[in-house]
Amino acid sequence: MIRRFIEKPSFSAVADWLNEQGVPTAQDIARIRAAAGESTTRLAAPKPRGARWTPTTVQAVLVSRSLLGEYVRADGAVVRNDDGTPVMRSEPVLNEEEWRKLSEAVASVKYKKQKGSTSPTVGVTFCMLCGSSLYFVKGDPAKGKRERYRCHGNKSKGIQACPKQRFWAEDLYPWLESALLGEIGHLERMESKTTIDDSRAAKLAVIDGKMKQLLKELQQDEITAVAYASQVAGLAQDREKVTNQEGPKPVTVWTGTGEGYAEWWERSSVDERREWLKKHKVRAYFGHDVLAIDPGDLIENIKQRGITYWDVPSKSSQMLSPITPISFHGKPCEKPKPHTGVEWEIVSRWEDFDAERAAQRAKAEEEAKGAEGTEMVPISA
Repeated sequence: MIRRFIEKPSFSAVADWLNEQGVPTAQDIARIRAAAGESTTRLAAPKPRGARWTPTTVQAVLVSRSLLGEYVRADGAVVRNDDGTPVMRSEPVLNEEEWRKLSEAVASVKYKKQKGSTSPTVGVTFCMLCGSSLYFVKGDPAKGKRERYRCHGNKSKGIQACPKQRFWAEDLYPWLESALLGEIGHLERMESKTTIDDSRAAKLAVIDGKMKQLLKELQQDEITAVAYASQVAGLAQDREKVTNQEGPKPVTVWTGTGEGYAEWWERSSVDERREWLKKHKVRAYFGHDVLAIDPGDLIENIKQRGITYWDVPSKSSQMLSPITPISFHGKPCEKPKPHTGVEWEIVSRWEDFDAERAAQRAKAEEEAKGAEGTEMVPISA
């Protein structure tokens, strides 16, 4: 379960796999052990209920420090000895470095239940004018109100909502989908993995994690100040020693998955797409007549595939490269000013997308009429 999640961070995918394998949930395992007399835990109803794994229950297991063998209360607090060391309840499933890797994987796709919103693009779509997030507004068919996205500005930064920055939900998502897949849909989907041939960063991360955990427990009055000071002093000395060591920089390697971006997109849920876009830091900026997409770290994969400014796009958009000036058909040509502020971006005009969509709808209607008008011709005897 842990290895599968680290290789492909997805709470929902792990939950589906566990259910397919018939693995009991953590609660049912506790009931099974209690019923067999293998646990001192007292349960009112020790009989297994046959509960299914969900993304939330998978996350709860993967963030629990009980994987390190530590005694963890129901509220998630670690039980500690008088000297501040954790009380060990069982053999650790992971060591400190493995725990760090798991924590990084969890942090990259941490599942958060959306409250009061069914937006499929939260954290991905932004206003091109002010850079603030676009918020999803539910519709009300009874009152003739359509679902839409609006710029609400950012009150904490003193940014007012941009007037007329409104996009119908039925237009925004297909536009984003068309522009993005128009450039990368035909490419093999790649996943990145950052490696480092040195334990220095891992040691620092482990020490920092321990110090952070101790501070959290001190603030919650779960450990005494004396015990905290004693533990932190030792960790500080260890950190100083490790900091003075030199090590190589991390190296990011992209590996193929065997399927195209368009294929993956088609079989994925809206939530999975959103989390994937956020993981790769893809940001889409919408204006009233133009869409500009910052590909985030996907640009490394795109650049490796040789996409440049003068390549012919498969859709009505353009991939801009950081080459300026360039020569196009023998004429000097300056690279257009980017909309997103980054060197590489995918740009799509609304009129191009709207015309393309209208053509697709017209073709579908013609094909439907043709199918309806086709008569069955009897075979001659």
